[in-house]
Amino acid sequence: MSDKLEWLNKHILFFEHRNLSEVVSVEHYPVTTELLQLAGGSDDCNDYFAKLLAQKRYKDLNTFFAYNLHRRVAIWWAYLCVLDLRLEQQANPEKPRDIADIGKPRELKAPSWASADAEEPEDDIDYKALADDIQKKSDEARKFYESVVPKEWRDTFQEAIDLANAEFKKENGMDPMEMLDAVVKMEIDDDPIDYNSPLFKAEGELKEAIEKTRKETVDLIKKALPPEDKPAKNQFMYQSLDGVWKYIVRPDATNAAPLLELGNQCPDEPEGLLALSAFWSYGNMTPLAEEQLIKTPDGLMSNGINSLLLMLALKQGGTRKFDERMERYFKFAYKAAIGLSSWVKYSAEEGASPIVPHQHLKMVIEQEEQEGESETQSVAQQSANNSKEHPAMHRKPEVERFRG
Repeated sequence: MSDKLEWLNKHILFFEHRNLSEVVSVEHYPVTTELLQLAGGSDDCNDYFAKLLAQKRYKDLNTFFAYNLHRRVAIWWAYLCVLDLRLEQQANPEKPRDIADIGKPRELKAPSWASADAEEPEDDIDYKALADDIQKKSDEARKFYESVVPKEWRDTFQEAIDLANAEFKKENGMDPMEMLDAVVKMEIDDDPIDYNSPLFKAEGELKEAIEKTRKETVDLIKKALPPEDKPAKNQFMYQSLDGVWKYIVRPDATNAAPLLELGNQCPDEPEGLLALSAFWSYGNMTPLAEEQLIKTPDGLMSNGINSLLLMLALKQGGTRKFDERMERYFKFAYKAAIGLSSWVKYSAEEGASPIVPHQHLKMVIEQEEQEGESETQSVAQQSANNSKEHPAMHRKPEVERFRG
């Protein structure tokens, strides 16, 4: 087996716990009833992972990795996901949102067929021909009536009609035929709604009052909030990535301590939440104290990473949607979990200059993607392929490079 190392790329090397029950009890993994049913009677994390993967539940897989990966590996994975999003946003930056848009009424756009500018459908009916046809049939009916009904009967019937029409006219001012003729000649209003109605007036006043209150509220919020210093925020974000990278390479108290302040400078950005998660991963809330004063609560780092992944997947801009990002983040996690991806290949080795990943986004993400294509290759073959790259990309055997 010593010369057959392919198995290393097919097993989860960096699960923190082997039993699902331990992940739940120790890390406070938020497993649902549905997921427990999916796990069945097995308590083995590898079995549970395989069942999630079989259904391609990438979001659930990422959550499970967040709560069960080795802490250093988990921070490396989260760091890569942040870099991946920022590379996306280089192609399609996130559009800033003006606070004045809060509650702003949106104009309802009518469909094209209902637009006032829409072309009316062509009328294919020949009304003259239709009227001539009706008149012709009416004449034919009258002739038939006169041919079968004696004249004295017709005169009596007509006299009765005239009397009835006279009485109708006394009551209504016109007989039925005159009324019908008036209706035919009547001009129909295309818009019978009375826009001067008190109802419309009240609606307009209400809308004006709401908009006035909205603007006053927005102005108050703008006055209360400090102005955003974008250059300073960008600097804090970059410093957070610097701090996280130093901590990944050397996770000691000296590199852990600054992460709390770095994260608090931009906690609403992925870089800030990443720095806080890295600080929590150290396990000691007072890293520079001579002895541990406050132990980091169980599951705090995992909660941070899980929230970070959701923040990344929902971020505006970029070139991918939620599901696509979740699948990519899973692939990054899986390669890190099996030992195929690590920070070591970017560290200084054999006198070579180190590569800081967040300074080479495109190169690093492409490198991580390419490695996924050679998962089933032997370690020897992978080393041969990597020897042609930058000296700092030269990789040690899969397990050896994680020691220390």
